[in-house]
Parts: sequence; C-alpha cells; structure tokens
Amino acid sequence: MRPRPTPLKAALLVMAILVLGASGAALADMDNILIDNSKVLGALTRPPVAFPHVTHMSMDCLDCHHRMQKGKNVQDAGSLEEKAKGVRCQDCHAVTGSRFAPDLDPTKTALTQSYHKMCLGCHQKLGATGKKPGPRTCAGCHKKGAPVAKK
Repeated sequence: MRPRPTPLKAALLVMAILVLGASGAALADMDNILIDNSKVLGALTRPPVAFPHVTHMSMDCLDCHHRMQKGKNVQDAGSLEEKAKGVRCQDCHAVTGSRFAPDLDPTKTALTQSYHKMCLGCHQKLGATGKKPGPRTCAGCHKKGAPVAKK
C-alpha cells in the first residue's frame, strides 16, 4: 500500500502546479508579440511586425525596455509585466512631434523612429560583429500576410 501524501505536501504540489502553469501561460503569451500600432499611428503603410520575444530573452530586458532620466536608464526590470504602463514602446514614444513625460530626457524620438533605431540598430551591430543578425530590411520585419492585431 502506498503512503498517502500529507495535506501540506498535497497543498504544496497543487500550488506549484498552479504557479508553474500560470507563469508558463504568461510566458507563452509573450513568446511572439504582434507589433501593430495602427491604433496610435493610423493606417500602416507596411504590415505589422511579428516580434519573436522569446528569441530576444537571452538579452538583458533593459537593453530594449528603458526609461531615460538624465542620460541613464532608470527602468526597473521588476516592473516589466505585460500590461504595465511604460512597457510598450508606444507608452512613451507617442505620435510624431509629441513629447512624453516631462521628467524624461528631452529626446523627441517618435514611435516609428524608436523601433527602427532600437531594432535595426541592434541587428546591424550584430551583423558587424559576425554574429547572426536579425532582419535588416523593411520586408525582413514587415512581412506580407502578417496577422493583424485584434481590435
């Protein structure tokens, strides 16, 4: 006859399954992100970008996610949750000509410019070092037939 698990062991097992299942589901949602800023920018001239977030998770989160003050990134990596304010580029880099929160550095990088500078800049640097870079052309990121975000 097998020994019965104690109530404490059973409770810990259930909690572990729930926590691991929930975190796995959250990570699965973030594996591939569709970058579609048509709600902010209006009609897009190119298809939205399917961003393989999981591919980029070997990097430091703060390489991409930033909140600049006096030339330093003061973003708290612990605050980077999917729906948290300031996680998405569009939260700060609004439409061309707009300025975001007054406590930030006085850059005026618009949303589209931000993506191109951050993503393309990194891909170009990787290519220059001989490492396998990400796409470096418009069509490499903006692929025809890309899915459109649910509205």
